[in-house]
Amino acid sequence: MKTMPRTPNNRKGKATRGGYSVADLMRFNPRFRRSVQIELDLDDPQSTSGYIGTDFVIQSFERIGAAFKAGSTQRAWRLTGDYGSGKSGFALALAKAVSGKAHELPRALRFSSALRLHPVIVTGEREPLHLTIGNAIIAQAPGMKREPVPQSDIELIELVKVALKK
Repeated sequence: MKTMPRTPNNRKGKATRGGYSVADLMRFNPRFRRSVQIELDLDDPQSTSGYIGTDFVIQSFERIGAAFKAGSTQRAWRLTGDYGSGKSGFALALAKAVSGKAHELPRALRFSSALRLHPVIVTGEREPLHLTIGNAIIAQAPGMKREPVPQSDIELIELVKVALKK
């Protein structure tokens, strides 16, 4: 047995068998200790500080950005991938890019655009979709706090029209 040096996992320098523990040998950036939570991370300037804009991410940003140009008819995208593959991180970076927080992104993902949106982050719930989307709009869109929760798809469309006017 040998005496271990003091480490975060062996604070008293106790004797251990076999040397260091895995925790003694590895250090993780705090950014990787939890998954992305778009609703919370959108307002955290540090949440994308370590985001890596791969070629695929940059190309995807360009494709989505092109869809907002005059005359474009492309307005729908599908983002799929395995758990932990970066879907929420991509959505967070995109939300920051279009909401005036591009300075919080890596340089490769900063693009100048007159386009400025107010993203409304919607997380699926076990309830009708018009309730989930309506609650997200009321909670996040400026000037919408006093609006009633839509009870149908038709009322949701009306709520979106009101939000677009504010």
